[in-house]
Amino acid sequence: MKISIFLVAFGSLLCVSAKSSAQTVDTVQLKVIAISEDRSMVFSKGNFISVIDSSSVASSPHQSIAELLSANSSSFIKTYSFGGSATISSKGTEARHNVVLWNGFNINSSSLGLSDLSLIPSFISDEITLLHGGSGPVNGNSALGSTIILGNTDPEFLKKNRIRVNIETRSFGKYLGSFMYKTENKYASSKTILFYNQAENNFEFVNFTHREKPVVKQKNASYKNYGILQNLDFKLNQKNILSLGLWYQVYDRELPPIMTSEHSYASQRDSNLRVTLGYKIILQGQY
Repeated sequence: MKISIFLVAFGSLLCVSAKSSAQTVDTVQLKVIAISEDRSMVFSKGNFISVIDSSSVASSPHQSIAELLSANSSSFIKTYSFGGSATISSKGTEARHNVVLWNGFNINSSSLGLSDLSLIPSFISDEITLLHGGSGPVNGNSALGSTIILGNTDPEFLKKNRIRVNIETRSFGKYLGSFMYKTENKYASSKTILFYNQAENNFEFVNFTHREKPVVKQKNASYKNYGILQNLDFKLNQKNILSLGLWYQVYDRELPPIMTSEHSYASQRDSNLRVTLGYKIILQGQY
């Protein structure tokens, strides 16, 4: 009798276990999650990082990189008024010990070893990152003070178009304008930026070097800054993307006389052409 009861109970337990096993899934398939990080950040652990996002750039589209960093970071920006050069100094280093990167390339002047930040419009980048401190292992031996990264968002390869136009005028004959057109589809992405900036700089000031201290108007101090930037991305397949970047810029400036001189006819013209070609391989859904 005891054996019969035990066999019935054991058989019932097996039936319940088999039934529950048939109804319960013991394996859950999870989606693959890829965690990646930009190579510029890997060797910057412990350094202070300032990120200026697209909303901050869009609020003042005609600011230069020098003006934007002066308002949004603790780094010291040395500038010589409107139309003059502007350089950055971080952690007690000289201007040539700070690097500016565009599409991963160092765009510091090969002759001077530094970048004039007043020539770089802020709206050419979707996001600007300032790495405080040395990052020589990644960005070269001149990156002892800080590194400025002009970053752009990766293309989504979705069918869409976007246009942005900004026009601004200020005192002393200053006019600023910019145009951006971005178009994308499943196979290609194009972003075109045109910009123009000019000023007469004919402000008045008191010349203390003269005995009578007259109020005079600044002469020969106008400037023009214009250029084009083009980014192209082609999706060859699901894992390979070809990128092309072009940046052409012209800067004409007049060099004003010193306060002890009445006239100056000096001028300076700078033009830069930068072209980059990149090939991206996507691993596990990330660049």
